[in-house]
Amino acid sequence: MAWFGLPKRSEYMLRSLICMAKSDSRLPVRAIAACEHIPAAFLAQILYRLTWHGLVSSKRGPGGGFALALPPEQIRLKRVLEAFQAPPASGSEGKPGHDFSQTWEKLWEPTRHALETLTLADLLRSEQASTQGKRATRLEDRAPNSVPLQSARRREHPRAVPRKEALR
Repeated sequence: MAWFGLPKRSEYMLRSLICMAKSDSRLPVRAIAACEHIPAAFLAQILYRLTWHGLVSSKRGPGGGFALALPPEQIRLKRVLEAFQAPPASGSEGKPGHDFSQTWEKLWEPTRHALETLTLADLLRSEQASTQGKRATRLEDRAPNSVPLQSARRREHPRAVPRKEALR
C-alpha cells in the first residue's frame, strides 16, 4: 500500500490500526510493532494518543494490549488523522494581492471528501485485495516445472560441493 504524502506518524498510525483490525484479540505493542515494522517506542506514543481520542482501547496486565475501540466500518480516516494533526485551513492568510484561498479550496475539496467518507474497513479491503492480487500474479508468472532461482544458484556455487571432493 502506498502512503504517498503522509507523514511517517500518520502512516504508522494507519498501519497499526489495520494490524489491530485484522486481529480478533488484543495485541501488545511489540506484536504490532513487529507486524508493521514500526519502532516500538514510537508506536507506544501513537497508540496512547489513539486511546485518548477513543479510537483504540487498552488493557494492562496478562491478556492485555491494544484493540480497536470501534468496528473498522465506524472509524473514518478524517478522525484518525485529526488525532495528530488539524486539517489544513480552509483559507490562506497571505499578503495582500496573494490570496490563494479559492485555489486551495479547489485542491483540498476532493481530499477532504475522501477523508470524510473512507473508513478503516475500506483500507483493510483495499490492502487485502492488493495482497491477493500480488500472490495470484506471482503464481501465474511462475512456470509449472520451474526451479526457484535461489536453489539453482546453490547448485552452481563451488562451495555447494563438499570440501573434500573439491580438493581432489
